Amino acid sequence: MRVSLLILAVLLFGCSQVSENPKTTQEIQINRKCIKPFKLSEVVESIQLIPLESQEECFIREIRKLEHYNNRFYILDQAKVFVFDQEGKFLSQIGKQGNGPEEYSMVSDFWIDKGSGIIGLMDPNKKHILNYSITDGVYQSVEDIPVIGMRYCRLKDHQNMVYANNMPSVINDEEVNDNLFVSSSEGHLTKQMSPIVYKQAFSFDATNFVVDKSNDQILFLNSWCDTIYNVTSGNARPRYIVNYGDMSMPNSVRNERDWMKFDDARMRGNFAYGVDGFQSTENYLSFIFGIGKTMQSLLYNKKSGKVWASDKIENDLMGFQPKFPLRACQKNDVMIGTVEAYQLLQTWQNNPKYDLSKEYNLKEDSNVVLVLYKLKS
Repeated sequence: MRVSLLILAVLLFGCSQVSENPKTTQEIQINRKCIKPFKLSEVVESIQLIPLESQEECFIREIRKLEHYNNRFYILDQAKVFVFDQEGKFLSQIGKQGNGPEEYSMVSDFWIDKGSGIIGLMDPNKKHILNYSITDGVYQSVEDIPVIGMRYCRLKDHQNMVYANNMPSVINDEEVNDNLFVSSSEGHLTKQMSPIVYKQAFSFDATNFVVDKSNDQILFLNSWCDTIYNVTSGNARPRYIVNYGDMSMPNSVRNERDWMKFDDARMRGNFAYGVDGFQSTENYLSFIFGIGKTMQSLLYNKKSGKVWASDKIENDLMGFQPKFPLRACQKNDVMIGTVEAYQLLQTWQNNPKYDLSKEYNLKEDSNVVLVLYKLKS
């Protein structure tokens, strides 16, 4: 039931060859010449479609986060975490929503700790992280966090790093202008860092922690900024800095703290800004960024420095319009995206050469379809 095809397209920059050293800060340069339409087959070696099982209890309405681990897909959909196997069959839901001591009121993020075999679900309302066994989903423990958290990761020293959005946080009745907080498993604050850039609370969907598949470093991207950090319990060090060259904003725009004025000036000046949906495999980076009123999908080869960037990607392999940003990645340069079932059905109806309807029993209201993109080596 799986079919190989090809598709990807949102990864990162640099129009010259670079040296990839995980201990250094790398500047990636983009300019308007880098942005041009391209064909999907230029970047992707093969594609695999995985339709998720369509049941009411596991129907995906809005993917907030997606991870792949041990041949399973973990998907945060609004306030629940669903588990599907490699074929798309629904296996279980992690935890239960409620007011009990082993239940969560909502889930803003989850993290898979491979070393301990634990999946942690963060409940910002209760300021808790509830830990469950990754094997059978059985509740294990609860950990306090010092702030209302939007995103989090489990560091290698088993402490938690919590992102608390871009608004000031309150600790011990005092307002603090940081948005990254490190705490022990007992909930004790051990470090705070990364001063907030804007007073406005930008959408935290643009913020995430990801594991670099090439070296297992944890990378952090703050909401729509152009610096990606390597984070540890001791510091947040710039790993990648995006330089937009002739598309960069002047300081008069960049330093504007009112979001509405900032966004208006950015669009009127047709400036490039920010990074969203950041992912990193062994040899590629991917994300999207804005120029004026458009969103550009970017793919960047770490070894060669070659860049593919455009808001117009010709899917000459499958026909349907690629959906970015990509959601997750696996080992061996595989990135994971999604496509709606109705889009596939429309493509197969309008383009017979792409028709795979005999391979898949899809309906217009079927669950979302995962798309695995194997990038060219």
